[in-house]
Amino acid sequence: MVSAYDYYDAVNNDANFDSWGALAAGIKTLRTAQTALESRRADLHDHTLNTRVQTIQPMLAEIDALIDHIKTRSNPALADAVAQAMIETIDAERELPELTPQEAVKMLITIMNEDSETVKDCTVGATVAYATTNVGDFRVIVGTDNLDGDDLQNARAEQMPVICVEDAQGPARGGIQSGRERFLLKGEKTRPNFHQNWPKGSGIKTRMRCVCGSEDQAAGPGYNMIVNGDMEDATAGVPEHWVRDVGTSVTLSNATTAPLRGSSHGVLTGATTVVLTKLHQKLDSTRGVSLEGRQMYCVHIPLRGGVMPTQGVVRISFQTSTGGILNGGACTLSITATTLSTSTWTSHGAMMAAPADIPATTRVVVELTTALASGESVYFDDVTVQKATQPHQSSPYFSVVAMGTDAVIGDKATITITNTRAADEWVTELDRILDIYSMKNDLGEGLFIPTAASGAETIPDSIIA
Repeated sequence: MVSAYDYYDAVNNDANFDSWGALAAGIKTLRTAQTALESRRADLHDHTLNTRVQTIQPMLAEIDALIDHIKTRSNPALADAVAQAMIETIDAERELPELTPQEAVKMLITIMNEDSETVKDCTVGATVAYATTNVGDFRVIVGTDNLDGDDLQNARAEQMPVICVEDAQGPARGGIQSGRERFLLKGEKTRPNFHQNWPKGSGIKTRMRCVCGSEDQAAGPGYNMIVNGDMEDATAGVPEHWVRDVGTSVTLSNATTAPLRGSSHGVLTGATTVVLTKLHQKLDSTRGVSLEGRQMYCVHIPLRGGVMPTQGVVRISFQTSTGGILNGGACTLSITATTLSTSTWTSHGAMMAAPADIPATTRVVVELTTALASGESVYFDDVTVQKATQPHQSSPYFSVVAMGTDAVIGDKATITITNTRAADEWVTELDRILDIYSMKNDLGEGLFIPTAASGAETIPDSIIA
């Protein structure tokens, strides 16, 4: 069987990564020429304005024609050639009927995974900045990994405003409740794949619903799956609908301790003997709402120091009935208690990918994995679990959660998505040529070329000369 690496091997006479790279290099040359022509055109245009030399106009027209030819004819023609070379190669190797570009990419991914072959990876990141004029203190949680824990390699680098468009202030707000405000998320304008500023801009535009702990047991993005996440009700020192597995140091404080929202919150305390407190709430078929396989969830827990901890670690996670953390240990978030503030509630959230096979009994767990010292305490409140929003199969995941003060119309955050992939790298050029960003697998998830850390890849970027 011919492998993806053999496709790259220069001695292979069939269509291969080597020939795809040569074609991609041709596109690169044309892009360089296009950039130079556009720069030259700008210089000539400025000169025309400054000197009123009308004889330059015909030259500008010729440059425009060349740029248009590159954009609309030369680059697309080479891109079609790469797509056709890939399809013919895979057709011949697997003896398949003629494939579409999407089917060919899916088969290429299969072949590369079978043979442990990779191209250089990239790193996708996200930061969130909040407007200083905001009234509310909502938080936006962003996830840049796919459901397999790899970077969303085709995510577009861009700045995305998140703006509150419906709030709970006053009677004429359409029934919006406190902590459930609506937000609008917008991506930058999309660019054609051969535009000089590609791949910036996703064109995403979607509405999101804020979640808070006072909402009980509902499904779907923007709805809290937890009951009594706001810790308002307790019996014998244990929050109702939660089960205390270990320890005796979970209590509810009263309103005088300044809860995040409402009138009470949970407390984890230290003792003279080591106490690793553990609370859980089921998220399975025994409840009205359960985790779904291959779904991304946003987990959020606000924390605050009571008597300031000198030690201790708080963890929130998805676990089985025997204490195993789901998805090979990936569904977890740990917070070092010594980083907390005694005067301010701090937001702690993460995206957690549920595995394809969900155990019959699953639960969300809040626990101390390192005990607090005797007399020390940590407050927790408004625990939420919600299905995350992914506006596009290749985009990051997003969720909005409420903190102590409700957002009002006009409150704003700005998400900055970064992607380290660069021109002349396989991940970038295959996306540019084949538009992998728009492709899906059979589950409706984005397609991703197998990658490895720089230097460990088996198919080098140097092929794109």
